Amino acid sequence: MRRFRGPALLAGAVLLGACAGPGEPAAEPDGQEQSVGAEDTVDLDQVRATGDVVRDRTRDVVAAAAGRGFTPAGASGSWTTCTDDASAWQYAAQARLDAPSGSSSGELLDDVAAAVAEETGWTPGDIEDLTGRRRVGGPLADVDVSLSAYPDLPLLLVSVLGPCLPVAEADRDGLPAGSQDIDVGGAGG
Repeated sequence: MRRFRGPALLAGAVLLGACAGPGEPAAEPDGQEQSVGAEDTVDLDQVRATGDVVRDRTRDVVAAAAGRGFTPAGASGSWTTCTDDASAWQYAAQARLDAPSGSSSGELLDDVAAAVAEETGWTPGDIEDLTGRRRVGGPLADVDVSLSAYPDLPLLLVSVLGPCLPVAEADRDGLPAGSQDIDVGGAGG
């Protein structure tokens, strides 16, 4: 599995716990990253386009979960660095869905993961039983998706991470700052 190495972890990125993608800066043998030169960067328009892809994939995953009775409660995304030296960036989105009345998301994770896989082409890994939550993650085309469910809480958290791409220092101001709402329908959309 690919590793998310950035210091600026978003809540959804923590849930996934892993991401790096095409264009990830090369690592030295001791694990230290090399700095990214201008010739190694990706065009800013291409980087921005990955944000659109992440937002679209987030909508797809939320729609699949909503088809199993979950209610969208909101979604947002933002640009975050994914390297220690802030030379590479990715778009990270998170969504919250409320479980059907009278159920916890933990008991429904198997069903919703299967629905998301069937409806979107997502390839989930094994469900992990962690302290206080159950989690499953895996690739969906060009992004990484994670679902986290809680045995005693009626909510499902979705995290979608785009590829980690090197961005020229001069272009970094061209990435929108702060969180942007993502319309996923339901109460939060």
